[in-house]
Amino acid sequence: VTVGYRCTEPNAGDDKFLAACRARGAVEHLDTFIDVTGAGEGRYRQMLMDDDGRIAFHTEGPSWDGAGVRSAVHFDKGFWSAELFIPFAAIRDVPGAQYPEGTTAGGKFWLGNFCRARIWDSLQPKGKRREGSQRESSRRYTQFSVWNKDPSAFGKLQFVE
Repeated sequence: VTVGYRCTEPNAGDDKFLAACRARGAVEHLDTFIDVTGAGEGRYRQMLMDDDGRIAFHTEGPSWDGAGVRSAVHFDKGFWSAELFIPFAAIRDVPGAQYPEGTTAGGKFWLGNFCRARIWDSLQPKGKRREGSQRESSRRYTQFSVWNKDPSAFGKLQFVE
């Protein structure tokens, strides 16, 4: 499975500005939370990706090292994008993991949530920030929850042919 993010960011193509932000510890984070069983029992894998493509793996449930998971990041003028590749081999040992086999999805699905934590220039002195810039957190499914990792708010990610 490949998860793709496209993040609007007016300063994304400015290497000097990005270096100044990173010097202050202001990297951006993309969080991908996946319950590969689809059971909704609160067990999930979290892949936290920094805007330089580094991934940290966390889990609620059995330990997981993210073997085989890969990432790629691209910066362009006005946006940056990231891809996270999760091979089925990385989850084969998870009890109850669902994934298509052969040519049919067989009604299988995962549960998950996606979050972008925009930090960029929010840690810069006010005079160096882009006008109106502020720290933001955008997420897909946790509209009524304060936690990005709240499994009760994960959405259904259906495999289809």
